[in-house]
Amino acid sequence: MKKRSKKRYNYKLFFIVAATFFLLIAGFFLSQLQLYKAKAATVTYYVSTAGNDGNSGSQSSPFRTFAKAMSVLKPGDSLLIYGGTYSEQLNITKSGLSGSPITIKAMSGQKVILDSANISDSQILVPSNISNIVIADLEVMRSTMQCVLIRGANIVLDNIDSHHCRSFGFRITGTSVTVQNSLCHDNVTENLGGTNTSGGWGACLRSGPGSASLIVKNNQIFNNWGEGLIIGQAAGVEAYGNLVHDNYSVNIYIGNSYDVDVYQNMTYSVDAKYFRSGNPANCITASEENISGWGAQLHNVRVFNNIAYGCKIGLGYTYSEVTGNGCANCLFAYNSMANSGGIKIIAGVKNSVTIINNIVSGPITVPAGSVISNNLTGDPHFATTPGTAPESYRLNSDSPSINAALAVSEITTDFENKNRGVSSDIGAIEYGVSNSIPTIFTNPTSTVIPLPTRTPTTRFSPTEQPWQTIIFTPISGKSNPTPKSLYGLSGPNGCIVDGLPTFKCFEVVFGNIVSASASLILFALFIMFVIGSFRYLTSFGNPDKINKAQGTLKLALIGFGIFLSVFLILKTVDMLFLGNCGRIFKFEIGIESGLSTPCP
Repeated sequence: MKKRSKKRYNYKLFFIVAATFFLLIAGFFLSQLQLYKAKAATVTYYVSTAGNDGNSGSQSSPFRTFAKAMSVLKPGDSLLIYGGTYSEQLNITKSGLSGSPITIKAMSGQKVILDSANISDSQILVPSNISNIVIADLEVMRSTMQCVLIRGANIVLDNIDSHHCRSFGFRITGTSVTVQNSLCHDNVTENLGGTNTSGGWGACLRSGPGSASLIVKNNQIFNNWGEGLIIGQAAGVEAYGNLVHDNYSVNIYIGNSYDVDVYQNMTYSVDAKYFRSGNPANCITASEENISGWGAQLHNVRVFNNIAYGCKIGLGYTYSEVTGNGCANCLFAYNSMANSGGIKIIAGVKNSVTIINNIVSGPITVPAGSVISNNLTGDPHFATTPGTAPESYRLNSDSPSINAALAVSEITTDFENKNRGVSSDIGAIEYGVSNSIPTIFTNPTSTVIPLPTRTPTTRFSPTEQPWQTIIFTPISGKSNPTPKSLYGLSGPNGCIVDGLPTFKCFEVVFGNIVSASASLILFALFIMFVIGSFRYLTSFGNPDKINKAQGTLKLALIGFGIFLSVFLILKTVDMLFLGNCGRIFKFEIGIESGLSTPCP
């Protein structure tokens, strides 16, 4: 009787384990199908000034308000806005997911204006608890504060025309934010005419304090009554391919930030209307203003392949009001300047500045300890008279800049994305066959007050730099930036957003549990098979021992059969529904993994 109870116990134990494992796999399989179904069921909603919130939100029956549309949006959905002028705030209250953002944009070919004249807040607001949003093809104007305020994470602003905003055109304090292909002009009306009525002023586009992982690319920033672009109290910023000109204060201002790369931008100040106290603005300069709780954090800054014209100071580190100041591990390389006041570096206890391979008009004023190497201050023999057109900085065949640069290993292309090669040239543009200059530079948009007409342009998309090791020693082991996806909506740490775990974390826990369970079960079945085989070989014809051995072998074989069946079922599901990529065996949550994309 005791032996029979023990045998029944073994059977029960085995089948409980097997059933539990099977249920785990079945649960995961159902979750994959449910999430795959959810992804496929994304919806496009519509809003119109002639709509009604009692409608369905379809193209033929649109909603009237953004608030109503936001109440029904879910990850992967889109909201298309019919042309017209809207006075309602676009307050984003729903998040997308990594790989399935919520997209909000104008109907193709239609002009959508968000007029903030009657709103005492931002016209477009993305709160700090919101993530994975794409906003495109909108015009915003006349806010009583900033027109666009981004506090969330993984946000893309594409082709936004922001103008006549009181303080800021764009204000960004969030993380992983991209602003691209946009216009930002005629802002900072609080300082209209340079009257400085507020005791200070804003900027067209400002980051920080505390923002991180930002991309500012292919934008036109001009005619603002404050700074043009402020990279302020931020970490990990790339600003490239921008046309920044004729702003009242600094055109591109790096304010007490770190891990910053400013490259392939065209900057100039020629319109006397925006001169401050009779002087044009600086082109690209860094500083350290005293921001409470931030301290002196200006380090790891690289300014290269830019063009500066007509500015009071072309490049430099020009101002500080903090203790322990200095531009630490800062590089100014391969820039071209004309009719500008040279390069200026002020004293700083942390200064570690390298100035190399620049074409400089005006003096290079630096304190002791800075590295000044191989800069051309004489006539560079440009092919044409330099001015506000980037192509005017191409070199003539007799230029002393040709093949005269010292190697800077991390900078391998020029302003036009031509390869610099082994023997490169001083300045922003390499001599030789020229690439076409992007329309953003050759045909800048003109301002039409109060509503500028946006001229379609071919946008500048320079290739990401193949970052290598810098030739001077970095401080604090700066990590080089890695290429980013267009929308910046995915990453290695997608499980955590704004410090909070998301549903994606389930795949980590579940994957670990199932992987460990599968390994243990296979090991147990293998041990059972070995024990059964050993008992059978050592039974020597004893019926009881043979029965015990056969029972153990039978259980092991049944277990192996169940395990193989589960594998074949999952393999079939993966092949028929998930693209045969093995995603189901990686235990990836389908809506996060982008099931509609090809196999990697």
